[in-house]
Amino acid sequence: MVIGRMHRGILAAALIGTLIFSGCVTIGTSDKGNSGEMESTQMAFEMTKMAFEMQVNEATSEAQQANAVNATAVPAAPAKAEAAPALSLASSYGQAQKWSDGVCQIACFFADVTGDGLADFIAQDNDGLNVLPSTGSGFPQYTNWTGQKVTCDNNCYFADVTGDGLADFIAHDVGGVFVLPSTGIGFGPAGNWTGAPVGCDNGCSLKDVTGDGKADFIASDDDGVYVLPSTGAAFGAAQKWSDGVCQQGCFYADVTGDGLADFIAHDNDGLNVLPSTGSSFGPYSNWSGGPVACDEGCFFADADGDGKADFIAQDMEGIYVLLSNGSSFGAPANWTNGTTVLCDLGCFLGDVTGNGAADFIAQDDDGIWVVPAQ
Repeated sequence: MVIGRMHRGILAAALIGTLIFSGCVTIGTSDKGNSGEMESTQMAFEMTKMAFEMQVNEATSEAQQANAVNATAVPAAPAKAEAAPALSLASSYGQAQKWSDGVCQIACFFADVTGDGLADFIAQDNDGLNVLPSTGSGFPQYTNWTGQKVTCDNNCYFADVTGDGLADFIAHDVGGVFVLPSTGIGFGPAGNWTGAPVGCDNGCSLKDVTGDGKADFIASDDDGVYVLPSTGAAFGAAQKWSDGVCQQGCFYADVTGDGLADFIAHDNDGLNVLPSTGSSFGPYSNWSGGPVACDEGCFFADADGDGKADFIAQDMEGIYVLLSNGSSFGAPANWTNGTTVLCDLGCFLGDVTGNGAADFIAQDDDGIWVVPAQ
């Protein structure tokens, strides 16, 4: 039989009341003799014991019920992670800032040779390659990374061909393509990565078209585009990736944002993009919808910092940017508010500030000037 909590309390009270009443009778009739008194006392003891056990059982039952409730309690929902802050994209170029008084005796380059995410200033001088690491606001001091003069029979390049996140020095010479890998504090010994001469009819480039994190050697020839993929220690055999040619200029940059550099043909009818598949360049489509021209120079770099290379036209009335949306280029926008930006010796695009957006760099007679993307 199950006795509820309320009924147990009433029963216990009744037993206690009976006990008290019985005690009074026993005391009042003590003249009945020792036998009657002992029976009354025994009865009182049994009733007291029963009342006590009922109270203990009630307390135990309540504790068990409380434990059961706690054991089956629904766990608290995990705290929601805070939303990541919205990506801040650049939309203009700021005021020109002088970052260095340095000049280059042979040529100037800008690439991340230290691996900190900021493009550094490399001066190819008569005594070797002098590197001025970027601090994010200037190029304060230089260090000679080769200890001797280095030259290139055809062209010199900086790109990460080993895949370690550091831009290496590449010399395109008559005997082949030589690589001096960056260690982060210097350049290692030269190694011939092709073992034989490599020619480019219309231009050579170093970009990662396979998407493995290593820059490949690209030759733009009269009959198409050939790729020599990097293995990290050498360049493989030439592979024909496209029959396409370029009427005004060929470029290679990741305009789709998938991590693979695409082939962009600057033609008379506009900018025709052939996306990289990792093993070839796919069919082309016109991304500008009409002809585009550059008074001073054309560039492809990620100007706004969204991970896709944009088209940048340096014109007499300023620097125009046509942003990529991954499938086409938008309308031109003057990012210098009509202010002319010229370069005495050369213009470059590179992220020297470290905000993910490519800055405009002018090599002038009096030093290096940076027009930061912001």
